[in-house]
Amino acid sequence: MPIYFQTDVSFSDIYMNDNVWYAYPDSEDKKGGTDIIRELRNNFSAIPIRVCKSFYEGGMWNDFDYDQKIDLLSKDLTKVQRVLTRGALVCFYMAEWTENLEKMKKHCPEIFNFAVEESGALFDAYPPKDIKLKRPDR
Repeated sequence: MPIYFQTDVSFSDIYMNDNVWYAYPDSEDKKGGTDIIRELRNNFSAIPIRVCKSFYEGGMWNDFDYDQKIDLLSKDLTKVQRVLTRGALVCFYMAEWTENLEKMKKHCPEIFNFAVEESGALFDAYPPKDIKLKRPDR
């Protein structure tokens, strides 16, 4: 199945779409974040992708821990890929993802480059399908 990009995720999205998985950015300490991130964190069909130590002040990664942090990112993106390979629909929470990428670009540019490259490869491998509608006969 494909990845769909969703700029805004609501509580009703999470609970009304039983067969949809949500990939979202999370912190290593799994504390804080927006209300939706905190709700997704407790949901069975959510796939956290670690992007920082903490959502609290001073919790951004730095490139000093490059190998360790890209290993975490790789593992999390591999989980998304496994779910897609099994035929699941995954909504990628893009608003939070891009916001966290901007922070990574400033605090850990090498990890940022890796995250963009790896997530981009995943997005390219599982694009939404084109839907061609037939016009009903008149």
